[in-house]
Amino acid sequence: MDKNKIKTWALILAPVILAGGYIAYIKLIKPSNTTPASDPANNTPTSSNAAVAKKSASVTPSNSFPLQNGVGSRSNPNVGVMALQTALGIGVDGIFGSQTQSALTAATGKTSIADANDLNNVLNTIEGATSAIDYGSASDGLIFDVEGGATNLWVNSDSAWRGVYNQNGVWMYNQDQFRVSQGDSFLTSDYTPYLKDDANGFLVVRNNTIPSPFNSNVGSMYLELDPTTIVVT
Repeated sequence: MDKNKIKTWALILAPVILAGGYIAYIKLIKPSNTTPASDPANNTPTSSNAAVAKKSASVTPSNSFPLQNGVGSRSNPNVGVMALQTALGIGVDGIFGSQTQSALTAATGKTSIADANDLNNVLNTIEGATSAIDYGSASDGLIFDVEGGATNLWVNSDSAWRGVYNQNGVWMYNQDQFRVSQGDSFLTSDYTPYLKDDANGFLVVRNNTIPSPFNSNVGSMYLELDPTTIVVT
């Protein structure tokens, strides 16, 4: 065979042979470096079915009354119970259990709450009795700082901001809840410290992110919160 033809065929076949050999090495010889899906070091689900591992239960908040032992669950937390637990200074999970009942009884002598008006009165009673903390001065300070140019609002403690509306000069709880976590931050142009609730000294924040206060599907125009759980800068 002509030497030039031999060299031509060699150049054509060499890459093919090398590629075939590499594929065979990968498939048959080289060990796999794939980390098992259940390897904790890889921080991946222990289940081989990722869709199953990542699936979480649906949570549907409730606002039913009365608030009493047994109301609320992990999948159906009660927003009124969350507001009560926030005021009582206990863990907020929306479940009215023995701890919530004991704390409520210790603070007010009550074992249950009949309706929204009863809850509003209880919240004001609990928060007004916590005189060791000057909530009013804290609220005034936040409002002053925002009027002076503070643009950021930082959450320093897990808490629940509750929706409120003004009825004849009294801020009433409307059963809406806005859960925030330590480390969350917001622009004061979106959530503006507005004024203090004279009944308990808590801060009323104006929610500027909603198009209308009359659209119940987008949340409350005003939110009330413990002023010691946030800072503004």
